[in-house]
Amino acid sequence: MIRSARSALLLVLAAAPTPLLAQAIDIDHKPVGCIVAGKYPKLNACFSPAGKLARSRVYFRPENGGANWYYVEMKSDQPCFAGVLPKPKKQMIGQKVLYYIDAFDQQFAENRTPDNAADVVRSERECKKDIPVAPILNNASVTVFPSVPAGFAAAGIGTGAVTGIVVGSAAVVGGGVAIAASGGSDNTTTTTTAPAGPQNPGQSTTTTTTTTTTTTTLAPARVPFLPSFRISPNPATAQDEVTVEFNMCGSRGEGLRYAYDFDGDGVDDFRGNCKAVQKYDLTGLAASAVGAPATVNPCVQQIRKFESKMTVFEPSGTALPPSNTASEVNIVTVTGPPPPRFCEGEFGGQESEIAGGQAAAGRSASSGRLDLSSQLDVAGGAGQIVVNGSSLAFAGRGRSSMAAGGRRGENRVEAQLVQAAGAGQWRFELRGDGLQAGSLRVVAGDVVQVTNDTIVFRLGGKPGERVVFTFRNAN
Repeated sequence: MIRSARSALLLVLAAAPTPLLAQAIDIDHKPVGCIVAGKYPKLNACFSPAGKLARSRVYFRPENGGANWYYVEMKSDQPCFAGVLPKPKKQMIGQKVLYYIDAFDQQFAENRTPDNAADVVRSERECKKDIPVAPILNNASVTVFPSVPAGFAAAGIGTGAVTGIVVGSAAVVGGGVAIAASGGSDNTTTTTTAPAGPQNPGQSTTTTTTTTTTTTTLAPARVPFLPSFRISPNPATAQDEVTVEFNMCGSRGEGLRYAYDFDGDGVDDFRGNCKAVQKYDLTGLAASAVGAPATVNPCVQQIRKFESKMTVFEPSGTALPPSNTASEVNIVTVTGPPPPRFCEGEFGGQESEIAGGQAAAGRSASSGRLDLSSQLDVAGGAGQIVVNGSSLAFAGRGRSSMAAGGRRGENRVEAQLVQAAGAGQWRFELRGDGLQAGSLRVVAGDVVQVTNDTIVFRLGGKPGERVVFTFRNAN
């Protein structure tokens, strides 16, 4: 995740491209799901590029111990880094410890892992199968900031130094306010006995003095809610397809959660990490795209716009909606290939459109009749068929048919794939009284089968792919 040390950055799509932020430190950490009570959990992580790392920490808190986070500094532990947490006490058995790893580079760019939850168990044998167990240390000296939370114990120096200015019953700590609360009191009684003497004739005197010492604990300051949104590329616009990274890792707050609505249909498509990647094309999310047509006309350039939405929020811990939430909408635009040249009237023939996958007939002056059927077995496929440069039909996925003008002698059929989402085959069948058996000839394309009246081509699934064949007509 990317967290800003000074202020959260809000990026909004602009009409022109804008420079991208510098890439923050990458964190390679295998989350653990089980911690043994009475042992010191050791959490490991590698950072890249390691030479640019300025600081790394492990933030943690008991799941049921309030919203405040505590942290330990990570130290070099070749070949990577490690942070040692204080040991959970036995009273924590059956509870969870939440944690995440946070890193700053030398340019103050911040990244962090998602929040992870680890079960606290009595012994390693009680860890659930296939759940990684945190490496443990039997002895350690752990420094926790700002203090060791309830339910944990640390040997040696267990509490980090907290500096601040006391104002009434609160202290200003690191930009936040920490409330001072009584942590208990110790009473010390001192008894002094003075012997008999000139000042105390006849007997000794005993004096008792009681001193009360109060221990004050500073509660850690709450992290303010500061959302941050970033997408890459920006603007998210491309030809045919585009892969977009959505990034809310720079957001700050308590126990943040992240949601993504990739296509703008009002339903979250993914909830989880602060960073997500989604691929957009003309077919993958077309059903909910803004302006997506019900049918595809190959002579109209396809442009799809997706209203992607990122949302970051702090969970309320109840059934009520979160009190802190923020969203940003970005438009992802995918543009298809331009229409084929013949759509602009290059062949001068009469055009006809497909409706419901059936081709309407286009005719030209001819001396004979040709019936041509097309079976396009390509996912998301659409194409066009031109006979003798004058009769045109659009072919959708599945079976289509057309009646086109045939002529005496050699006839030429050209077919082009306009739209596709995968490889497949294109089958053509010819019917006509004057069709000469055995006259089918392949001019262009990867042919699979040829008979007296049928020809089948293999297609790679790339728009613009072209097949050409000829036949002879006796009429």
